[in-house]
Amino acid sequence: MNEDQFGPAGMVDALEKIAGRRHVLCSEPDRVAYARDLWPRSTIKARAGKTSARLPCAVVQPANEAEVAEVVRCAEAFEVALIPYGAGSGVWAARSPRARRSPST
Repeated sequence: MNEDQFGPAGMVDALEKIAGRRHVLCSEPDRVAYARDLWPRSTIKARAGKTSARLPCAVVQPANEAEVAEVVRCAEAFEVALIPYGAGSGVWAARSPRARRSPST
């Protein structure tokens, strides 16, 4: 599968068809903002310049349950991780990105 910084080829287009172009964020500032949560330790690391080297390919803001379901199907079809992001409180730092794993691990 052909990939670039925004994931597999065609993925962003597919997401835009689901949620609309305005609701698929791909700019670097948006991707940096959603690459971490607001857990105090994450904020301290960010202020020290220790940000994650792994940014999300895109940030999708679905408007309703049907769009959420379509985004999930899209992620599955393109074999990309889908990480829900609510308010970003990050109580358990669960939003911290991990290195990509092969399907066998």
